[in-house]
Amino acid sequence: SSRAKVSIQSVLISVWGCRGKPVDIELRSDSIEELKIVSQKVENVLKVKEGVTSTEIDFEEGKKQIVVSVNDQEARRLGVNTRQIAFEIRTALAGDALSEIRENDEDIEIKILLDEKAKGRVESLKAIHLMNNLGNRISISRVVNFEEQPGAFVIRRYDRKRIFSVSATLDNNVTSPKKMTEIMKPEVEKVLKDHESVTYTFGGENKDTKESMQRLIKSFVMAMLCIFMILVIMFGSLAQPLVVMSAIPLGMIGVIFTFKLFGASLGFMAMLGVVGLVGVVVNDSIVLVTFINQQRNNTADVFEAIVAGCRSRFRPVILTTFTTVAGLLPVAHTPGGDPFIKPMAMSFAWGLLFSTAVTLIFVPCSYFSYVKVLDWVTAFIARKKRSADDGLAVE
Repeated sequence: SSRAKVSIQSVLISVWGCRGKPVDIELRSDSIEELKIVSQKVENVLKVKEGVTSTEIDFEEGKKQIVVSVNDQEARRLGVNTRQIAFEIRTALAGDALSEIRENDEDIEIKILLDEKAKGRVESLKAIHLMNNLGNRISISRVVNFEEQPGAFVIRRYDRKRIFSVSATLDNNVTSPKKMTEIMKPEVEKVLKDHESVTYTFGGENKDTKESMQRLIKSFVMAMLCIFMILVIMFGSLAQPLVVMSAIPLGMIGVIFTFKLFGASLGFMAMLGVVGLVGVVVNDSIVLVTFINQQRNNTADVFEAIVAGCRSRFRPVILTTFTTVAGLLPVAHTPGGDPFIKPMAMSFAWGLLFSTAVTLIFVPCSYFSYVKVLDWVTAFIARKKRSADDGLAVE
């Protein structure tokens, strides 16, 4: 069952486009000690926030390591350089080939190096001597400081700086990644006032959602262009597709108003619902404009054609809208439902309900304005043409 849960979760993550943790605060600095202090402070602030179920710092201490610090001033005074020091330490630890012997047609290198037990002791390294530029033997301990420190299990860097990540998982019924990011931003800045060398960014699900939203907006623009081209071919006009697509902003206004009313965040899944909403809203407008065009073939009065077209399509548009909304509202508002699907269902249902109610008024008005403007432009061009013809006749 645990394997099934992991596979289902990975599939849902790939669908939603959010691969990171709900909250992920990336701290950057050149000092690993300062990062340890700051990350602990940030974690202490984060873990007491409402809705946070668990916190984690991604730094893990690895095996102990010996850090070699060269006293450059003393090394120059004694006539040695950093390259010599590094060469002698490398020779002691990795060995350097002094000679070769040949045995059974195979060359075997002869190396001198510390044994495995001595390699792990600072005292063995302090016993190393090196020759200065005057040919004198100098103890390496006079120019080098050896210090044992815990090493990092994983070293993460960005822009040449070390990174520690403080992450958290959230209870989606209590809060959301976006809300928690807004809450933690001033808190992190408050902690970093005493640590000016440390910078921060928010990553994880918040960062992934922003990237997904950018890709979604690009796809949305491409979809709008494709819809416009199809409508131009279908109606044989450049203006009527604009009348049809004028209902799209009305649906988006309804979505924004709904999420503001319910106090919900307009995230990635809600925007997916908006993309689906666009197609349904356009369909209702296409049906309405098509029937108005058909009625204009039967009557010369534009107003009568619009009224007749709206009357004939009012019932089908209302029924299809109500049946769709009735199926989505339980998904959007049932207690204990899936918190990831709810935003998409809510944006689709309420956006469709609002846009349909306004579309039945706005689209006919837009169509009437389009006809009046078209008649005015046609009459204006005709007058200009007559004036030009009269001028030629007088000459």
